Amino acid sequence: MKKVVTFLALTALVFSCAFAQDKAADTQKDSKALLANAGTPDITTRVIQVEDKYSSSHPKATNVDLKLEYTPLTGDVVFSYTCMAASFDAGEALDTSILVLKEFETENQYYKYTYIKKDKVKYFKDGRDVKMVTYKSYVAFSR
Repeated sequence: MKKVVTFLALTALVFSCAFAQDKAADTQKDSKALLANAGTPDITTRVIQVEDKYSSSHPKATNVDLKLEYTPLTGDVVFSYTCMAASFDAGEALDTSILVLKEFETENQYYKYTYIKKDKVKYFKDGRDVKMVTYKSYVAFSR
């Protein structure tokens, strides 16, 4: 009789442990799903193509590509001004960057911006062997 009671107790213990493991695994899956869907911060960088409506600030350069690389979590922005090297003027690029950054500041409700590091100018040749230049400005916005 003792053997039967012991066998039944061990069987009940084994089944309760087996079902407890299944429930724990389900709880762990549910918690992972909740963490994945929770308000995790957005750490991606968004690339924003800016429409060139600032032609009055850069009259020498005709074909200009304006781009913002924006990280919402930190408020960092990299402004890129790309044009042909023959028509590039650093002063015009700086004026255009100030106008674009001021507009971005008001659109996204920032209070002010500060320069993170010195502006950079990079000369390169595109696929058609045309000399191009990129002016980059590194800025941090604050609310």
